[in-house]
Amino acid sequence: MQQIHNAIKTDNEFQRIKLPLSEQDYTALEENLFDNGCSAPILVWNDIIIDGYKRFEICTNWQLPFSTKNINFKSRDDAIVYICTDQLKRCDLPQKAVSYLIGKRFEAEKSVNARIAMEQYQSEKNTGIPHTAGRHTNYSYQTAIKLGKEYGISHNTVYKYGIYARSIDIVWEKEADIIRKIFSGKLKISHQNVVELSRLPKTHIHTLNEQLSNDGIEHIGYSDMRHELQWKRVSVTTNPPQKRAAAPNHEFQIKKQPAYDPNAEIASLSLTIPSWNGTIQRVTQNTDFTKTSKEARQKLLRQLYNLYSTVTPLIDHLREEKQNE
Repeated sequence: MQQIHNAIKTDNEFQRIKLPLSEQDYTALEENLFDNGCSAPILVWNDIIIDGYKRFEICTNWQLPFSTKNINFKSRDDAIVYICTDQLKRCDLPQKAVSYLIGKRFEAEKSVNARIAMEQYQSEKNTGIPHTAGRHTNYSYQTAIKLGKEYGISHNTVYKYGIYARSIDIVWEKEADIIRKIFSGKLKISHQNVVELSRLPKTHIHTLNEQLSNDGIEHIGYSDMRHELQWKRVSVTTNPPQKRAAAPNHEFQIKKQPAYDPNAEIASLSLTIPSWNGTIQRVTQNTDFTKTSKEARQKLLRQLYNLYSTVTPLIDHLREEKQNE
């Protein structure tokens, strides 16, 4: 198979899902490639590496010959499902990594299922067959049930892992090193605290990671980390205050939160949706889709699939609540 060194590309998201090997395993792989060559092809999709990052890295560094094999996926989500499924076969994964991969697969697979149903709907519609595909289907629930059975967990845990995976991705984009510490077990932090961490600004997370590294902290709660960060930052003076309560105001100071309002999130969403509807209607009416790029259309279609799979379970939940009133 022909080598295509210059054409192969790497992808940050795909590479993140392909969790790193231990130093020992990496050395063993390197020695094996030196002794036996790279017999297994590097899998690529649209010239992007899907499987074989480390083999590609080693072969490129040492100018060892290798081959490639193309895999056809309909979408990026299909590729993510494939990578996550393959990675979850590994026996050396820490639990945090397992949770992330299941959640990542869930988020991608529910979008794939929604897309397949919509494609079937369009096919039936175009052929005049009564279209039933996608009606009253909760793709999030169906996908969560499927993955729960596959990995021996409840569907609610699958939902939880999905939220966790989204939060991990957000933190990774802001400060990848802190996620590496979590996956390697060097930093222990709960799922909920990872979600809270993802809401911090990039500069805060970076400063926090530096502080944890400097102090050698391995296990600490999120609220404690915020407090530790605030105190360390404001206390570096010639004459530090004797009491923490006397510390001056600082950008990391925790503000008193307003009283909890159970309707706040729903009210905010209710006010936001009309603007979405207006934007969608404007795009539909004013856009000449024949002149738009394939990439732009596919990107929009993917986001609409994601929106559809997210809205469906919310509608079902609200209907159930209405029936119980």
